[in-house]
Amino acid sequence: MKKFCLGIIAAIGLLLTPTVISHADKINLKAVNANVHRYYRTNRAVTIKVGVRDKTGKHYTSRRLTLPKNTIVSSTSSGTNNKGQLDQININVQSLSYAVEKPILKTGNYLSKQDPTTSYSAARFTRVKRPAYRLAYSSGDLYAGKVPSAQDNFYQTNQVMITTDGYLEYYRYDPSSPIADPTSGFKTKPTAAAKITATKLKGNSRWLYTKTSVKGVGQKYIHKSGNYRYRLRITNLHDPQTRNFEDGPGFYSYYTIGGKRFYTLIGNDSA
Repeated sequence: MKKFCLGIIAAIGLLLTPTVISHADKINLKAVNANVHRYYRTNRAVTIKVGVRDKTGKHYTSRRLTLPKNTIVSSTSSGTNNKGQLDQININVQSLSYAVEKPILKTGNYLSKQDPTTSYSAARFTRVKRPAYRLAYSSGDLYAGKVPSAQDNFYQTNQVMITTDGYLEYYRYDPSSPIADPTSGFKTKPTAAAKITATKLKGNSRWLYTKTSVKGVGQKYIHKSGNYRYRLRITNLHDPQTRNFEDGPGFYSYYTIGGKRFYTLIGNDSA
């Protein structure tokens, strides 16, 4: 009886504290709400509505944002009509570069967490494969250090962003941001950014090349001229992590960027 009671107490303790999946374990992404992204290329300039907030975080408004032709976007959900044609797409605006978002952010606005869901004609988008520079399951946002044990601390660290439209961005965390949502503070102007000019894959690593330097991410200077002047190595450590919170488990993956450890959300079990 004593052993039985101790077992119940231990089980309750596991439910109340964050748990970590060891390196030997694997997350069954088919059994959880994995961040599975579909990628599309705009066939023409497309204007969408995007929600933004001011610096106080209290005033919300809708702005029009034009996506140039050949812009790569991602979506975690889409719809088709009775002919099987794409007629609705939920664009992940947070994953686009500042270069595209600048017209609606340059006045000091922050992107709202709400992404637009709007119907479009199928002719405006073409389904494409995941770009080589994008990580599987990740939304492109990676955060420096270890996965925190407290949910409120998840984004209180520097961020590297690999955008859907092919930019490498670095955001330095600013604890003085007036916005209550900590992730909003990252979607203003990045500390440094550059267009990704090439990607090479080998094993569990990928190398991103840029023509200009992105200070803060750990790039190596390799050429004096051309599109391959700076190189950044990103390596999947295959060390999945999970944290249990009130709204359900969150699943994370570790990477090294320029030799330093980062984590990114790859799925959750709240849906």
